[in-house]
Amino acid sequence: MPSQPVDFHSGAPVDLDLSVEWMDGSGVNEPLVQVHALDEHTYILRQSLKTHYEGHLSSSCSATRAHS
Repeated sequence: MPSQPVDFHSGAPVDLDLSVEWMDGSGVNEPLVQVHALDEHTYILRQSLKTHYEGHLSSSCSATRAHS
């Protein structure tokens, strides 16, 4: 756990890693949720079409816990 609060403003904007091959629901051993680390604080979660026909349209958000 970092000792200082996370600074989301300095050095922004930053390049993000979007080089991911998204699952398409056709794989036999495909996970129910695909996780992609966009940066050290943000993750993209993609729900498999095997769980629901609108699974890939789901959205997610990330949060940072405040330090006291």
